[in-house]
Amino acid sequence: MTLKTSQINNYTEIPVNNTDVLREPDLFKKKVYDLSGLDSYITIYLDNFEQNLMPLESISGEFTLSPNHITTSLVTREPPTIEEAPNAALKTVLFLPEGEGRQGEGGLRTQGYFKHSQPYKPLITVITVVFNGEKYLEETILSVINQTYDNMEYIIIDGGSTDGTLDVIRKYEDAIDYWVSEKDQGIYDAMNKGWRLTSEQSMILYLGAGDKIHTLPSASELEKNKQNIVYGNVYIGNHFYSSRIDFRLKLGNTLHHQALLVPKKIHPHPPFNIKYKIYADYDFNLRLFLSGKKYFKSQEFLSFALPDGVSSKINIIEINKICRENLGYIHGLTSYIYISLQKIKIWQKRIK
Repeated sequence: MTLKTSQINNYTEIPVNNTDVLREPDLFKKKVYDLSGLDSYITIYLDNFEQNLMPLESISGEFTLSPNHITTSLVTREPPTIEEAPNAALKTVLFLPEGEGRQGEGGLRTQGYFKHSQPYKPLITVITVVFNGEKYLEETILSVINQTYDNMEYIIIDGGSTDGTLDVIRKYEDAIDYWVSEKDQGIYDAMNKGWRLTSEQSMILYLGAGDKIHTLPSASELEKNKQNIVYGNVYIGNHFYSSRIDFRLKLGNTLHHQALLVPKKIHPHPPFNIKYKIYADYDFNLRLFLSGKKYFKSQEFLSFALPDGVSSKINIIEINKICRENLGYIHGLTSYIYISLQKIKIWQKRIK
């Protein structure tokens, strides 16, 4: 690595060993500040690639590891502050405690790189949960790391896959903030694990293997609504689904997690009730709605949901149970009738 301090007609180059930067950040900081009399900007050459100009005082803050993927932007050596929780199982963590059958973990965090919310750029944390998703996972990863919003981190929770899923993950390890592979108790247990790994300032979005982000909300929309739940529209296969927040959410799910950003601040602890095997995300959406949380719909926010996802087949019994437990028996009965009619409509379309 070389640090170059730019002046009008000349420059000074001072060689710095990579180890100084990666393992001795304080030493690196000292070397940089020794240059303060020369200029207020430096250029970092990392692995012989010129990175962007940064103010001298920011070198211990955020920088870009690589221009190839957006998830390597705005990284820092400073880990986020972790707030204490009364129950250790609910506490936010940077790395998951080792679980049953762990096959590995990795990513930028394990190399000492972290992310924070920035002024005018809230941190988005995208979480993918996967089990034996080799066929579809790569397109999901690419849809995340090739976005243009540059304050985003990516976490993958694998349930102990036995196909080539880990090979796909390792292929993109340098663009993934954290990944882990170990057994879990199902998709919503894995989603809860992912929630624990997010910072208090983050806005959280879930994608399954095969789901993709088309476009995210703008930075200005996110900044104005960083305390609100931001949602958008979704393509489910070739069908365009216009998400909505109204009375219909009391009858069935009208939001999809592929286009839903939830600020962790409004629900610090893992939110999914794992007794629901298919619609724990609907249960969470309904609880947020009933608690009076504020929502903002971004017309720029668009995602794609794999048609054969876990909740693609309507399970009337589980939806009805969620409605009854959150709203009472009358709403439960109304929901049962409404979902039954929706199921009939779907069946009629398929036989035409």
